[in-house]
Amino acid sequence: MKKNGRKSKLTPERGAQLVDDVRHNVYIETACRRVRITEKTYYNWVDRADRGEEPDASFLQSIRAAESEGEANLVRILVTSAPLDWSAAALLERRYQPRWKKHEQVEAMLTAKLDEDLERRLLKGRELNAKGLKA
Repeated sequence: MKKNGRKSKLTPERGAQLVDDVRHNVYIETACRRVRITEKTYYNWVDRADRGEEPDASFLQSIRAAESEGEANLVRILVTSAPLDWSAAALLERRYQPRWKKHEQVEAMLTAKLDEDLERRLLKGRELNAKGLKA
């Protein structure tokens, strides 16, 4: 129970549904709506779990295990059907970004943008120099 005496919204049924949704790679926002809680409530549970408070700590362990299972399931799908279906790869890339996103694409875009900016400045400097003005 909470300190002010209200019952926690984290019921066994609600927790089980959230864990199941996470295992099936449902976004937290959607999973929260399905069990009629706000994302803020969910993240409050996560914060309390990080402090070791029960039942939130046990719930968070289940959520983390479900996330791992969901990712592993997508990897299995990717390995078995990659030549035929790109959707598992796309979902991995979006859902588990730190490990699966395309890094080289972002770096290439940044380099191109910097090169364009530098060229524009050099051209402006040359034009001013040709006119006898300072940049």
